[in-house]
Amino acid sequence: MRLGFRLVWILGLVVLANAGCIEVSGASAVLELVIEDAEGRLEGVRVCEGDTDNCAVSDVNGEVTLEVPAGQEIFYTLQKERYDSFLFADVIPESGSSRVWYLQTDEEATPFHEELMSPYPRQSTGGIQIFLIPAFAGATFDLADATGKIYYEPYQVPWNPPPYTDPDLEATSEGGAGGFVEITAPGTVRIEFGGTAERCVPETAWPADVENSVRVPVREDHLSIVSVNCPLPP
Repeated sequence: MRLGFRLVWILGLVVLANAGCIEVSGASAVLELVIEDAEGRLEGVRVCEGDTDNCAVSDVNGEVTLEVPAGQEIFYTLQKERYDSFLFADVIPESGSSRVWYLQTDEEATPFHEELMSPYPRQSTGGIQIFLIPAFAGATFDLADATGKIYYEPYQVPWNPPPYTDPDLEATSEGGAGGFVEITAPGTVRIEFGGTAERCVPETAWPADVENSVRVPVREDHLSIVSVNCPLPP
């Protein structure tokens, strides 16, 4: 099944007893990932914690395990030749976390950027893709401390682009997705939510001091995947 750009992440299952992000000084946690592409489980994806040398490579079953600091803000990257490079910000509880990610090829990423008239590879900039959980229409995204070209994705069932984006959209469609391209990197940016999106909290992102916003690192030639939990609008 060809998932394409829209369904960058297909499952996020956090294994924990308490959803609160409580810092555990000196403790470590196990991050378990399964990585897939359109053909199935994907071998040879290099997963690294932040800018450290704490890295591992996915096996023939697309599985990779990384030991990371527990209860702290971390990010990890997914990289493989001829594939887009992804970044995920998270806070992993001491009980650990298991997630399944879909990695898109350069071939899949190129037409999306062409539609936005944005270069790919990204040429010294980064991108952000945002998913609302659950998905709903009318939410707006704003970069509080950075600049980038915004887009919102149309609602298509079944998902069968093009088009990947709708220039007439000024907020999310029922699909609840959008993002930014051409963000100056590196750095950590804050994303503010508005419109029908209220009381949003991070799923794959870091918390922010400002209500209804999250933080995420942006790295050169990486796509930062952000998902947030928001209550459905009335």
